[in-house]
Amino acid sequence: MSSHKSIFKTSLITGGSQVMVMMMNMVRAKALAVFLGPSGTGVIGLYSSTTDLINTVAGLGLTSSAVKQIATANSEADKSSIQKTLFVFRWLTRLTTITAAMGMFIFAGYISLHTFGSADNKRGIQWMSLVVFFTGISNGQFALLQGLRRIRDLAIARVLGALAGSIICITLIFFFRKEGIVPFLIAGAATTVLLSWFFAQKEKITSLKVDFTEFKKRSFELLSMGIAFLVSGLSISISAYYSRILISTSFSLHDLGLYTASWTLSAMYVNFILSAMGADFYPRLSGIINDHEKANKIVNEQTEIGIVMAVAGIVGVVSFSALILRAFYSVQFSDAWKLLQWMTAGMAIKVISWPLGFIVVSKGKAKLFVLLEMSWGFIYIALLYFFTRWMGLEGAGIAFLATYLINWLFVWFAARKLTAFGWNSTNKKQISWMVLAILSVFIISRILSTPWQYAFNGIILGFVCWYAYRKLETILGANLFTLLIKKIGINK
Repeated sequence: MSSHKSIFKTSLITGGSQVMVMMMNMVRAKALAVFLGPSGTGVIGLYSSTTDLINTVAGLGLTSSAVKQIATANSEADKSSIQKTLFVFRWLTRLTTITAAMGMFIFAGYISLHTFGSADNKRGIQWMSLVVFFTGISNGQFALLQGLRRIRDLAIARVLGALAGSIICITLIFFFRKEGIVPFLIAGAATTVLLSWFFAQKEKITSLKVDFTEFKKRSFELLSMGIAFLVSGLSISISAYYSRILISTSFSLHDLGLYTASWTLSAMYVNFILSAMGADFYPRLSGIINDHEKANKIVNEQTEIGIVMAVAGIVGVVSFSALILRAFYSVQFSDAWKLLQWMTAGMAIKVISWPLGFIVVSKGKAKLFVLLEMSWGFIYIALLYFFTRWMGLEGAGIAFLATYLINWLFVWFAARKLTAFGWNSTNKKQISWMVLAILSVFIISRILSTPWQYAFNGIILGFVCWYAYRKLETILGANLFTLLIKKIGINK
């Protein structure tokens, strides 16, 4: 039986929550832009990329590895295995998180010098060690919820976290301006810990203590795949970290703010779509990955749904990039419209390649996964260095798109090798018309003056929205509004 409806229902729950999160982030970003400007946004980007990098190292990929093991045990109704995995996972997470937070506090001066070019932000880095600690603990709680496929609880926790974080952020920034940056980041992370703990406790699954021999065995199982996830996360975090340093040193903090805004906006809509699908897709695929026919079928269905749900947002951002930058930030960010277009086009490639990557992960091919993820980071930094020196700040967007194109080729051949994967005829058509729509609005934006480009792009966007809506109804075999008003359930 087709899993289209299950995928769509799951996406509605998580996606609906992500829409609310996105709206709250929009309000937050607007407040930051008004009160802090591009340079303040750049400072937040440096703090965030630093903590993300340290959290990635500290996590050792254990969260994603635990999701896989919990999902497998859950599909087999093996409660004892879930409890034992939870015990080992929590102890490992506590150890690595505390170590990372202490290390960040001790070496804050060096981190500040390397990140900001001076030791002036040492005290801020020391306080940010609390963000590392809180984030590590909350990730551990969310792993249990995702592994058990508690999609509603995950969604509610994210909405409440975004709401509380936005209120705290706007309040502190309004009263303290740049001095409120570190406090709001800490407060947001602390709120997430409380919410993750509350929803994890609702499951009433206690960890089951194991002896030292089994602790070593399960630790090795978690770490063996976890290291692969670690390298994946490091690739993204290091590339984000060093790309920001490269931009700030090659250009200015103002340009870094433009780059950070474009990076954030290009990923915001697409990541909410992918997060909506991935919350259930990963554990579901892990349970059937050895049946290649079923696995390929669900990957094709996931790709089809992903393209239909994402294409309108992608075309919309490319069509009205300057207006969107003004709406989310301020008129000071409008100059980044070309950069945002290139990055959004890169995210369109991510929508296509993203489901394929889970074949590698679900197969447990750690070395191959590491190779694929490391290649993304290395290629991006290399291309970023080259294109920014050739074409200025806009070159960062071209490097972003080129990196995802190269990465897509690598992931495609990997999926082909592992499960003999191939896109069905429907997805080939889906990909073709998405590329055509994006290319059309991209070219129109470059050759027509402002009033005319918005008029023509608006027509194309309207057609894309209509087509996506009709396609969704065809896929689901039902009226979309009828499905939306029904009580949403998740097929186990």
